Amino acid sequence: MGLLCLALRKENISDEAKRQAKEFIDAALQDEKQTEVILEALILATKRNPWWAWWSLDASFVDKHLDSKNKAVRLLVEKAVKTKLSRYMKKRKPDTRVTIAKLQAKLSYAQLVAKILSTKGDSNKGKPLFSRYNCANCHAVTMNETPKGPSLAVVANKFDQKHILESILKPSKKIKQGYETTVFVMNDGRVLQGFIISTRAEVIEIRDNKGTPFKIKVKEIDERRTLKISMMPIDVVGNMTVEEVSSLLAYLRTLK
Repeated sequence: MGLLCLALRKENISDEAKRQAKEFIDAALQDEKQTEVILEALILATKRNPWWAWWSLDASFVDKHLDSKNKAVRLLVEKAVKTKLSRYMKKRKPDTRVTIAKLQAKLSYAQLVAKILSTKGDSNKGKPLFSRYNCANCHAVTMNETPKGPSLAVVANKFDQKHILESILKPSKKIKQGYETTVFVMNDGRVLQGFIISTRAEVIEIRDNKGTPFKIKVKEIDERRTLKISMMPIDVVGNMTVEEVSSLLAYLRTLK
């Protein structure tokens, strides 16, 4: 509840603190049980002050959770957005595309992988998709770029397309060593998270997913824990079609 309020406050809080709280919440929303907890807090926040929770009406948030396979999550989203949901749904244009999210509800993982890998992709179409879906925000594609998340500079030389696809569809299954997300709750209430670069007796240096390094004094840490989920969204390609994911893979295979 505290993080939710921090992310939604408009005054008396720095943009950086709000950004960090929002990133933590976004990471938690990848887990169904944590999503339920956050949505319950959202409903409580709405009851206390309706204006606090209107960020939930963001189209991407509603689209992501309104069609959740988890019935409890769907019901909580409907409850959270209340009467505004009906107005939103009237404006919502039906998506007739056969997206990965829709296929995941019908196919097994093995069937979905086979369907994607058997579809011919176009690397020229995949490159702009890499930017459009914000992959470049966390992944470098050349050796001279600032390190962010795991580098994809020579990914085609290291992994086959099936392994790469698994990392996209199931980002938390195998988190690359050194890229586990660690969350620090500071004595002053700040919440910091990132990848640990180095650890010393008095100082821990971490890097956020934008590649920015910063140091944390050990004595100022109130709580510390390592997340078992990747910072990469689990549904990053959920709104893509099979052809688009195949094209994205085709582009990644050019990174040698």
